Amino acid sequence: PLGDRVVIVGGGYQGCQLAEFLKKRGRTVSLVEEGPTIGEGIVPHNLMKLVPWFEKEDVQMITEAEIESISGTSVSLVCGDERQTLEADSVVVIDRPVPNRRHVDEASRLVGEVQQLGGSREPGMILDAIADGYRVGQAI
Repeated sequence: PLGDRVVIVGGGYQGCQLAEFLKKRGRTVSLVEEGPTIGEGIVPHNLMKLVPWFEKEDVQMITEAEIESISGTSVSLVCGDERQTLEADSVVVIDRPVPNRRHVDEASRLVGEVQQLGGSREPGMILDAIADGYRVGQAI
């Protein structure tokens, strides 16, 4: 179980989705992103609705942040020349997704040709994986 004050480190698609989920369940949420904007991977139309909702619901959005330390009760970060400490009962760190090629490598040793799709090719949305499946199916 997560505490009442949650800091989410990683403001991409997954971090935003978690922030929305937790806010709707009454948590105080801070969303911290190292890049210049939050919402990487979110369809622009949806992001245009989500950011104003975050603002209305007091979800703290911090961009261009470098995490200095995470303790049991706080997250210390630097934004430009400014240091900031966020109080937290829980911290969730969401790293950028990376391809999972473990099974591809194993299969390559067993068969002559292996096609990569979905999360083994590039992390993405379910629609991307479906499109990959269609592409590979058509190529076979």
